[in-house]
Amino acid sequence: MGLLDKMKDTAMQAKESATKFVEEKGIAEKVSNATASIKSSIDETKANMQAHKEASAEAKKPLDGCIQWYEVLYEGGLATIGAEKTKAGSGSIGMNIMPDSFYFKPTITAVDWFADLEIPYDKVKKFELIKRTVSNAELFLSSSATDAASLATLNTMAITYDDVNGDEVYLKMEMLTGLSVQGQAKKCEEMMDVLRINIILPRLNMESNGSIQTSQLSAADELKKYKDLLDSGIITQEEFDAKKKQLLGL
Repeated sequence: MGLLDKMKDTAMQAKESATKFVEEKGIAEKVSNATASIKSSIDETKANMQAHKEASAEAKKPLDGCIQWYEVLYEGGLATIGAEKTKAGSGSIGMNIMPDSFYFKPTITAVDWFADLEIPYDKVKKFELIKRTVSNAELFLSSSATDAASLATLNTMAITYDDVNGDEVYLKMEMLTGLSVQGQAKKCEEMMDVLRINIILPRLNMESNGSIQTSQLSAADELKKYKDLLDSGIITQEEFDAKKKQLLGL
């Protein structure tokens, strides 16, 4: 091979090497950019997840002054909300038992369709626990009629009250706190105890003509007197508990 040919060959090899270097550098830069983009996306996803988690936790915080908080599912009754929102998965509501009202506040999963709702106790005509509606899927999956019947627990709250316009509303909320429908029913029993102990239950159930059930109010008044005595240190906790059980028939 002549000198000229060797020079041409060397030049060609140099060109190929330079081309390969440029291509490899371009690929490396693309890989680097892709890696950076993926990392940025992951970081952004993590940040969004953390923000969602914090917002979810904040939405589930009891309100200031709340006596007890429960997570519930909307089951119907409000004219402003469509029937499709009664399905499980539409989002849960926080039920705050306040000193003078029920305050329903949506969690982050329901904030787009459920507005804060406060129901003063003096507007409640009737408050009761009713059996939950067993879905067709639950009936189908049940191994027997007995199993299906066991799903119809008393874990749904039915509240009849007058709204701000004076219209009567029949609101249903199903207890969600609890790992099973049986556990949710126990939470409802616990809630009823909370309402009794805090002298709220007698304030809820009004007769249809609007008159207060005298016997319930009398018991509530008596219990309040003993609570004042307890707070003043005149009677002991044991004495108060004994009197409470007597008055409430526990």
